[in-house]
Amino acid sequence: MALRAVKLAHDIDEKEEQLEELREQRRTFNTREHELEDKINTARTQEERSQIEKEVGSFAEKRNTNQKKIETCEQELDEMREAMKKYEKLPPNPSITRKEGNYRNMGSNIVLRSTDSLYEKTKDKFDSEQKNLDLGKYVRGMVTGKWNNADQERAAMLTSGASSLIPAPLSSGILDKARNLSIFTAANVPTVIMDTNNLTVAKIKEDLKAAFKAEGEEAEESTPLELEGVTLKSKTIYGYAYVSREAVESAQNLSDILADSFGKAVAEGIDQGMLYGVYSGSEQQSYAPSGIFNDANINTVAASTNDYDDVIKAIGQIRNNNGVATTLAMNANAEQTLSLLKDNSGQYLTPPKAITDINQIVSNQLAYDTVTGSDMIVFDPNALLIGTQMGINVKISEDDDLCVKRNLMCFRILSMIDCVVLQPKHISRITGFGKEGE
Repeated sequence: MALRAVKLAHDIDEKEEQLEELREQRRTFNTREHELEDKINTARTQEERSQIEKEVGSFAEKRNTNQKKIETCEQELDEMREAMKKYEKLPPNPSITRKEGNYRNMGSNIVLRSTDSLYEKTKDKFDSEQKNLDLGKYVRGMVTGKWNNADQERAAMLTSGASSLIPAPLSSGILDKARNLSIFTAANVPTVIMDTNNLTVAKIKEDLKAAFKAEGEEAEESTPLELEGVTLKSKTIYGYAYVSREAVESAQNLSDILADSFGKAVAEGIDQGMLYGVYSGSEQQSYAPSGIFNDANINTVAASTNDYDDVIKAIGQIRNNNGVATTLAMNANAEQTLSLLKDNSGQYLTPPKAITDINQIVSNQLAYDTVTGSDMIVFDPNALLIGTQMGINVKISEDDDLCVKRNLMCFRILSMIDCVVLQPKHISRITGFGKEGE
């Protein structure tokens, strides 16, 4: 068994070297393409143009052959890496075990925290020419066909084989933007990168117990360490928007505008779905996350005072269950209510230490109603786990009727993500904060 593993590891190394050689050859093809374009533009006679056409035909054939070899090599390498998993000490379907606030990766899956970047964690998978792409240049080139000062972006478009899709390096950057705008990333909830649409993770159902004993006496048997599995199943979040072609062609800050817009849309959709799930009437929809607030085992506090008391009670519920309450998330109305609290002399109140010691996040994805009040959430970030199967897939099209009639581009964004609760008693929901009559 060990010898087979050694041989397979050697074969993988050789295949990786072969793939890199093919990719290097592909890069030379990209350079050659530019040269042929220049020759076509400068050709003066029919004889010169005929000769160039022959060169273009031969070039195209060689490039297509190279691309097919790359695809075959990538497929073979994936199969070899998959086969290698059974020889590895760790299981091929990894699990993540929570213990005292730490997550231990039990396989190849990448775990991200708030300060981590998906792009930085995965950039080694990208070709060198893909690592410094500019979103604005890429989109403008795709829309206009003009690739001025955008050779890398043009090469990425040609080698991706899908001219309407944003390459993986750019989409992972957009997902980083979305994560930075999310409640849960701001709270430092860990995110695991899923290889497939299902990932089973283990959580400790009941901790081991230990006690002092007298010398020579038999120790009391502890309760068995019991694990239970929870499964992340990636759900599709999708949106689209129309943008005028003129705006795409002329906007100098196009890269920032697109990344911010896509990131904000996905972040808001993720937070809303992870907090509440998605409903059609009274029926919860299975195509979205189940929703943290739909977990019957989390703590709840019905607000009664509209001051710090309810928040302190929510913190206390978590601490009573041996959790660490590090984050308070609320909407703008709830924040305003707390910020306007004054004493009898009209001086603003200083928040209690229990409040000032925790991270406070404002998000309007937490519900607010003038009659029923606001939702708030206090939680330990390690009580949750987010899974994402991919970055953000962005597709550009212009072939529907509205695009044709109004000279628009349609941007479609898609990501696959899920969230599970690992420690429900380390989460407290506050309802009805700031409602009328309180």
